[in-house]
Amino acid sequence: MLKSTLTVLRGTVVAQVLGFLALPLLTRLFTPEAFGQLQLYQASMSLLLVVAAMRFEIALLSAEDGREVASTLHLCMITNVLVTLCVVIVCLTLWFVPGLLSDTTQSVLVWLPLGVLLGGTVQTLGYLALRQKAFAAGANAKVAQAGGYVATSVGFGMIAPLQVGLVVGDLCGRLVSILTLIAHRGLFDVACFSMSRTRDLLQAARRFREFPLVSVPGGLINTAGGAMTALLMYGAFDASVAGQYGLVERSLMLPVGMVAVAVSQVFTANLSAGMRDGSTDALALYRGVVRRMFVLGIGPAILVGVFSPFAFGLVFGSKWIMAGEFARLMAPLVLVSLITGAVNMALMILGWQKVQLGWELARLLATSLAWWCVVRYGMPAETAIGLHVLVSVGMNLLYLWLADHMLRHHLTLPSSGANRAQP
Repeated sequence: MLKSTLTVLRGTVVAQVLGFLALPLLTRLFTPEAFGQLQLYQASMSLLLVVAAMRFEIALLSAEDGREVASTLHLCMITNVLVTLCVVIVCLTLWFVPGLLSDTTQSVLVWLPLGVLLGGTVQTLGYLALRQKAFAAGANAKVAQAGGYVATSVGFGMIAPLQVGLVVGDLCGRLVSILTLIAHRGLFDVACFSMSRTRDLLQAARRFREFPLVSVPGGLINTAGGAMTALLMYGAFDASVAGQYGLVERSLMLPVGMVAVAVSQVFTANLSAGMRDGSTDALALYRGVVRRMFVLGIGPAILVGVFSPFAFGLVFGSKWIMAGEFARLMAPLVLVSLITGAVNMALMILGWQKVQLGWELARLLATSLAWWCVVRYGMPAETAIGLHVLVSVGMNLLYLWLADHMLRHHLTLPSSGANRAQP
C-alpha cells in the first residue's frame, strides 16, 4: 500500500505545488470578486458532479471483469450525456427568467453544462483507473489538470483579465486530465471499445441500482453540507468576502482535500479488493490510515493557526488579509478534514449506504441550522466561519466513530458483512 500511496501522492503533490505557486500571481491578476465567482462556479459544480453519472462510476470498483465492466463504463458515459442535456435545459430556463439572476450568476451559468460533461468524464475515468490500480495514470492526470488550469488562468489574466478567466481555466484543466487518462495504455479492456447491448446496460443498471437510488441522495446531501458555506458566503455577504473565503479553500482546504483523496484512492482500492477476497483486515487498515493522517496533519494545522494572517498578507498581497484571518479560524478543520477525507469511502465500500445517508443528512441539518443563525442574527463573516468550523469538526469526528463502529460490527458478522459489500 505504501508504494501505491506514494505514487498517488506524487501526482497530488506536484499538482498542488503548481496550483499553489500560481496563486500569488493569480491573486494579483484577478480581484477577490473574480475568486468569488470561481467559488460560486465550483460550489455549483460540486453538487452537479454528484449526479453527472448517477454514481454508477463507483460501481466500476465492484463490477466483474469483462463485459460487466464495459457495460458499466458505457452506462456512465450515457448517463453523463443525458444529465448534461438536462443541465442545459435548466440553465436556459433560468437564463431567460427576467431579473431572477445577477449578471455574475448568469456568467457562471453559461459554463456549467460543459463543466458537468467534462467533470463527469474525469470522475468515470478516474474510478476506472482505480479499478485497474493504475495509480500512475491517476497521478499524471492530476498534474495535467493542474497544469492546464494554471496555464489557461495565467494566460487570461495577462492577456484579458476577465472574471471568467478562472472558470475557463478550470474547464481546460479538466479537459487536459481526460486526454491524459485516455492516453494511458492498459486502462481500457478490449470490450470497452464496442458498444454494449441494451440488455447488458439494463442489467448493469439493475445490479447497481442502489448507487443512484441511495448513494446519489446521500452524495447530494453530503456535498450540499460542504458546498453550503461557499454558496451562503456568496449570498449572505458579497462576492469579495466569498472570494476571500475562496482563497482559503484553494490555498489550504483544497490541498488538504487532494492529499486526502490521494490516500483515499489507495485505501478504497485496497479495502474493496480485500472485501472481494474475503479479507478480515479492514479494521486494521482503517485505523492505520487514521493514525498516519493525524501524525501528518497535526503540525501543519498548528502552523496555520499561528501564522496564517501574516503569511496570507505576505504571499498573496495586502488585499487578502481577511483570508488569513479566515484561515486561522479554520486550522482545526484542516486537521480533521485530512483524516476524514482519507477514509470517507469506508461505509460505502462496506455497503452501509443507509448509515452514510443518515450521517450526511445530519451534517446538512446541522450546517443549515448554523447558517440560519448567521442570517437570523446578522453575524459577521468571522463568526460565520467559526460556527462553520465548529459544526464541521463535530460531524467529521462523528463519521470517524461511525466508520470504526461499523467496521468492528463487520468483523463480528463476517458472512453478512461480505454480503453487504456487494451493493
